[in-house]
Amino acid sequence: MFLQIKDITKKFGKQTALNNVSAEIEKGEFVCILGPSGCGKTTLLRTIAGLELPTSGQIFIDGKDSTYLHPAKRNFGIVFQSYALFPNMTIVGNIMFGLQQKKKSMTKQEMENKALDVLRMVDLYDHRNKYPRQLSGGMQQRTALARAIALSPAFLLLDEPLSALDAKVRHKLRTEIRSIQQSLKITAIMVTHDQEEALTMADKIIVMNNSVVEQIGAPREVYDKPVNPFVANFIGTMNFLQRSGQTRAIRPEQIEIVDHRDEHDVTVRIKHIEFKGVLTRIHAFLPNQTTMIYLDVPSEQIDDLQLNENGMLFLRLPQEHLIDYPQGAA
Repeated sequence: MFLQIKDITKKFGKQTALNNVSAEIEKGEFVCILGPSGCGKTTLLRTIAGLELPTSGQIFIDGKDSTYLHPAKRNFGIVFQSYALFPNMTIVGNIMFGLQQKKKSMTKQEMENKALDVLRMVDLYDHRNKYPRQLSGGMQQRTALARAIALSPAFLLLDEPLSALDAKVRHKLRTEIRSIQQSLKITAIMVTHDQEEALTMADKIIVMNNSVVEQIGAPREVYDKPVNPFVANFIGTMNFLQRSGQTRAIRPEQIEIVDHRDEHDVTVRIKHIEFKGVLTRIHAFLPNQTTMIYLDVPSEQIDDLQLNENGMLFLRLPQEHLIDYPQGAA
């Protein structure tokens, strides 16, 4: 076990930011702390870094109680959303400055060689003599990542590093960050509110809400087996139906369109058909209810199905995909 978070509570006056939070992170894992704004995820990251001290609980790093260890002695690299680059220094200068502060035993030539090595790793070697203002947002974030990994940290902390970037750059960078993390075999912990980032990048997801951990698990486990309606609805889209005295949940892609109605099937009226590229989402109402139900259909099948708004559909909800929660839980 590389990092153990044990019963951490953090209070700011009367406000509880973290409430009895526990988690375990293995060496070399990429972990995403996922949740809505204000859930406590950034406070947890800052507590791991030692930038916030817990009100109670313990943090163990590599088997040692590091709860009150000074941040400078925790041997981590950190990447912020805002890049935090020095505008008056070149890209290589920004990286060397970090080495000068932390690696005083290195010669200037060794520092320069290290800086150039990490710039090659993030594909910025050809831009080494440029200033931050001459780079795109994605290139600046890669510079911030290079500066963090140049220090050869024991673990890497990323505080919503992609949220300020446009969608196309964000998709490209998350692949690059994951690839670099895997090649270095470094433990990485990333805060995000973006479920897609968490599902595509993480080995493990810590889902938080209202200062507590709701679920910890691999991306597929959290998506397929959400422990409660909050997790089910926060990660992906989930339909909730009140049937037989309980709340039943099913993902849009698991619902089937059938040409006749059996005992366990439902009839719906189509409200809206939304083209989303590879998939088309159908928004429909259950009869005599205000409950909306969503289903995803491969777009190539839409013409053959001859669907129309206000038309009726028979839907099958396969029993093996239904998740049961206590009545009214959603």
